[in-house]
Amino acid sequence: PLSDLILIARCMLNRGQGLITPELFDLMIMNWTEGLNQARGLGVVLWPKEAHNADHPFYRTGAFGHTGFTGTSMVISPEQGLYFILLTNRVYFGRNLPIMPDYRTRFHEAALNDVRTLHP
Repeated sequence: PLSDLILIARCMLNRGQGLITPELFDLMIMNWTEGLNQARGLGVVLWPKEAHNADHPFYRTGAFGHTGFTGTSMVISPEQGLYFILLTNRVYFGRNLPIMPDYRTRFHEAALNDVRTLHP
């Protein structure tokens, strides 16, 4: 449930405290796919500080997260002290909807912009 995802995200904001060891956290957010298209850690996608698209709101923040086939995602930005969780089910509308990656990006950008507007 969402409450479990919130608990995990809060732990990850604090280097996995209460969930995993700091050493495992460091391994999790290490880029294991250096030189490939997308930076990936252990079970997470990384938005490294040296990312290619500096306009993306999570680039330059060291954010990381996980996406799922059905469109779900969780983005955690310890540097900003923020996390965003999106729970969706694109399979309900058909398995081959190509809009999910773009939709997820738009959701996270809108959520970050709202937070910045409320708490400048």
